Amino acid sequence: MAGPEPDQYAGERDEARFWAEAVPSREPALRRGFIPPVLLAVALSVPWYWGDHAPLWLGLPAWVVVTIACSAAISAITAYAALVHWRDDGE
Repeated sequence: MAGPEPDQYAGERDEARFWAEAVPSREPALRRGFIPPVLLAVALSVPWYWGDHAPLWLGLPAWVVVTIACSAAISAITAYAALVHWRDDGE
């Protein structure tokens, strides 16, 4: 069993080197186009703007359909960001 390379770490607790290697090089949340659509979908998914008498869509109150659609949109945005924009140095 081979040990670690001699200069893999400068010391036992070289935190700067550890975090430089542990953190992915590109975080999806740090990209400009990721946060605004997620925040918009979250804001639209809360039924605060429907009032007391929401119309019926597909036999359900409209806010239910909108909330389900917003949930699907947030899932799709997150999946897209994870698959396309989130790359480790090892990949």
